[in-house]
Amino acid sequence: MKVLATVITGTVLAGGFALGAHAYTNNNSLPKQEGKPPSAEVTVEKAKEIALNKTNGGTISELETEKDDRAAKYEIEVHKDGKEFSLDILKENGEIVKFEEDDRDNNDDDDRDEDDNEEQVQSSNVKVSSEEAVKIALKKVPGTVNEVELDEDDGFYVYEIEIDSDKNEKADVDINAENGKVVKVDFDN
Repeated sequence: MKVLATVITGTVLAGGFALGAHAYTNNNSLPKQEGKPPSAEVTVEKAKEIALNKTNGGTISELETEKDDRAAKYEIEVHKDGKEFSLDILKENGEIVKFEEDDRDNNDDDDRDEDDNEEQVQSSNVKVSSEEAVKIALKKVPGTVNEVELDEDDGFYVYEIEIDSDKNEKADVDINAENGKVVKVDFDN
C-alpha cells in the first residue's frame, strides 16, 4: 500500500513540474486579458471639474445622479455670464454625452439686466463652493451624493444636498452657502 501511495505521489509531482515548465516556457498557454484595465467610477468632484472645464468656469447650480437605459450619469447645470449650461457626464468614464447652452433669459433686455444683477448678488452671497458644501454634508451624513442644488430664498442661499446614507436611508442636508453651517438634516426612511 505504501508503494502505491509513493507511486501516485511521484506521478502527481512529476506532472505538476511538467505543466509548470510548459507554462513557463510557452507564454501563449496563459490567457491574456485584452483591453484596458477597469477604472474607478468618476466621482462627484471629478464630474464637477469636467463640467467647469467644459464651460470655462461658472457656478454649479444643480447636480443629480441619474441612471437611464444606457448608463449611470451626472446631470449638471452650470450658470455663467447669463447663460445656463446643461451637461450629462457618464459615471463610468467621465465622457460628456450631452452639452447644451441656453440663455437664462430669452425675454427683453430689462429682464436680462435683472438676471445679471441676480448672478452678481449670488456670487457675492455664496462664499462656500459646492465642493466644500458636499464635504460638510458628507461629514454629517456619510454616504453617496445624488443631487446638489444651490437654492435662493429672499437672498439667503442654501445648498440642498440629497444623500443615500451608508445606513440605507435617504437624507436631505441643507448647507448655508455663505458660512458653510449645516442648516437642516432630514431623513426619509
